[in-house]
Amino acid sequence: MKTLFRLLANLRPSFMLGFIVVWNLVFFVIRYLNGGAGLFKTVPAAVVAASACACVGLIGFGSLSSPRLRYAVLRPTADLSAARPGLIFLGVLGSLLAVWILGDALMRIPQ
Repeated sequence: MKTLFRLLANLRPSFMLGFIVVWNLVFFVIRYLNGGAGLFKTVPAAVVAASACACVGLIGFGSLSSPRLRYAVLRPTADLSAARPGLIFLGVLGSLLAVWILGDALMRIPQ
């Protein structure tokens, strides 16, 4: 938990606000693709959800390797050593969720 609080302290407020808005809009689209259901019942909804989670993973890992992305995500005064564990956690979590959701969606495709 301490890791995530350190990450939040180092994120740009504009990035956090934009991320929350885009994340919620993506999941409104997923609800629309599901016909109002809360679960990923259709393959297109699962693909959109997996893409959103993959983007979270890319932001987490990309912020560690790309100075441009790091500048967009982290505050100019951010302590990278304090934010690194949180970025790794986001990268791993986003990637695993994307694989899990996409794998579940692929199992639902009729043979």
